[in-house]
Amino acid sequence: MEQFLGYHSEWNLGSPGGWDYQRITQIIGKAVWERLNRVRPIGVDLDLDHPLLYPVFGFVEMLVNAHRSRDGSNPGFIAVVAEEETLEDVTENINLVERLNTIDGISSALMAPQDLEISRDRVAWRGDPISVIFMDFNTDVLLALHRKHGLDPLIRAVTEGRVVNPRGTEPINVKSMFEVIRGPENGQFQPETVRRTPWTR
Repeated sequence: MEQFLGYHSEWNLGSPGGWDYQRITQIIGKAVWERLNRVRPIGVDLDLDHPLLYPVFGFVEMLVNAHRSRDGSNPGFIAVVAEEETLEDVTENINLVERLNTIDGISSALMAPQDLEISRDRVAWRGDPISVIFMDFNTDVLLALHRKHGLDPLIRAVTEGRVVNPRGTEPINVKSMFEVIRGPENGQFQPETVRRTPWTR
């Protein structure tokens, strides 16, 4: 076998959880592959550590680019906002903050939405102005929490275009969309999208 092209992808790549699930699968896959090769050498090297297969790098880059597009080369604060009861337990958000804090000129923290404030006419956290927010919950949750806590600073950040929220696309973020994209009405999608979408039935 001279060349083998393949990939593994976690469907839920719209959130840090999906990235961590994918990474865990890659770690397991790498361990199994190494074990198989010790038992019977296969002669194929798999690079399961390639950045392409570690989506958090690309997402961090996107968040940093969003900051740079607004604030240039100035230092920035990227907030990771999640529901209060998840702050200590959701490892993927903790990992995202840790990764963001390794970027020169960028600082980050994990917080509940009600911890945001307005300071010196800017959306801020503990007095530090926020350039970009990753909000790890959907719009329905945002509105419910707004009714409960009065999340005016977060709402303002949304209106200023500072909020990134992949989970806002939940109607398309379900596996049943495979059938829509590969179904009889697929002429409404780009041909490349149809070609790359698995047939699931």
